[in-house]
Amino acid sequence: MIYKYALFFAVFIIGELLFNWTWYKYLRKIFQNTEAQSSTNNGKNINKLLFIDISVFKGIMERFILYSCLVINLTSILVVFAAIKIGTRLKDNDNKVKSDYFLIGNLSSIMIAIFYCYLFGRIITY
Repeated sequence: MIYKYALFFAVFIIGELLFNWTWYKYLRKIFQNTEAQSSTNNGKNINKLLFIDISVFKGIMERFILYSCLVINLTSILVVFAAIKIGTRLKDNDNKVKSDYFLIGNLSSIMIAIFYCYLFGRIITY
């Protein structure tokens, strides 16, 4: 029984270290550059994340997370998405970059947590 707890924390800690050193560092860099560009260009540029337009990337992430959660019968994800969408809409329009950063960061956190659960479940069943 104790090995399950140790494995649970090992998956979490290794995953957090990997994602913090890679994905979140990349997001921070992209959005800091985007914020600097939008202040100089008055927001007339198209921002890209992983070579995809940010609005397209957000839509892909949302659909993937919803699809994966609904497949595993985790329907409460709909409430989470409603809360996140309301949170991004309450921001003022002058700060669209921070709203995008907030949304993509939250979607990434949800997706990473789903991955942790899936990985933990797969390891435990062996």
